[in-house]
Amino acid sequence: DRMKVYQNFKKALDLPADASAGQPIFQRACANCHRLGSIGYAVGPDLTGLRNQPADALLLHLIVPNREVYPTYVLYLAETIDGQTHAGILVEESSLSVTLVLPLGKRVTIPRNKLKSLQASPVSLMPDGLEQTMTRQELADLLAFLRN
Repeated sequence: DRMKVYQNFKKALDLPADASAGQPIFQRACANCHRLGSIGYAVGPDLTGLRNQPADALLLHLIVPNREVYPTYVLYLAETIDGQTHAGILVEESSLSVTLVLPLGKRVTIPRNKLKSLQASPVSLMPDGLEQTMTRQELADLLAFLRN
């Protein structure tokens, strides 16, 4: 299903792109969880080293985020005994507590005695359908920004 969307959006790779126009798109759509240079938050993978990646590979990761999730970026769902739910990347774990990093770089530490459940999710923190928040031209500009 997502691969069909990817094939459909590959046409954006043929559009003339403006990397400078891609920066505000990155800030709007990606920076809550990704860092590129000095922009954004280090929740998911740092995107600074993407210059050498082919545009179609970047597009694939953007359109099909669950295709490849590195173990260090597995989404964890934590529920506390008082009913709060947190979704983030597990960054610290001890016999006394777990710490998740959430979008915008917010960290939450939950004492184990307050933890009802902690489960790894089979899906990425990056949502499916991100392409629906931008036009094909914006997508082309974003990819140019990521590679510039």
